Formats: sequence, structure tokens, C-alpha cells
Amino acid sequence: DDPCHAEINVMVAEPAFRRQGYATEMLKLMMHYGYTRLGARTFAAKIAADNEASVQLFTALGFEKESFSNAFKQHTLMWQPAPDQVTSALLDSSNRTAYTP
Repeated sequence: DDPCHAEINVMVAEPAFRRQGYATEMLKLMMHYGYTRLGARTFAAKIAADNEASVQLFTALGFEKESFSNAFKQHTLMWQPAPDQVTSALLDSSNRTAYTP
């Protein structure tokens, strides 16, 4: 119910497009928009216990494990950056992936 809290998730359904940086790029763009335009200051990701790739992805973006729900068999990871961390974390373009259809 906190207007400064956002929940975020991503799915790259096509296996051929996984592990190419698309999810990272999309998450950075969505988080930047949420932070700069919508006023979100914390982001939560709920990830199934058996989805280690997503846990690694969000951890690499600076999310930290906050809790685990036995009932839902999922991790909750949180990201609450200091204001001076936002630009560097979300706008780093060194790993951007070029789109080629």
C-alpha cells in the first residue's frame, strides 16, 4: 500500500533469447522509469524457489534476499538504493544488448 513501493518481475519466454541481456536491460529501464517518473523508491521481486537464474539476475542488479515464503515457495528480493546509486545502477549502458531481429 506504500505508493513509493513497486513490485517488478520479468520473463523472457523464448529460450533462444534468454541470457543475452534483454531481461537486465528491460529491468533497468522499468526501474529507472519507476524511480524517476512514478516516485518508486523500493522495488520487490518475488521469484519461484527453483528459478535460480532470476535470483542471480536480480542479485546482480543489487537486489538483496529479504524473505522466503514456504507457502508460496518463493523468494522476495528487495532493492532500495541510496539516491546517488540510482543513476549509476540504472543507466550503465556498458552491457547493453543490440537488438537484431
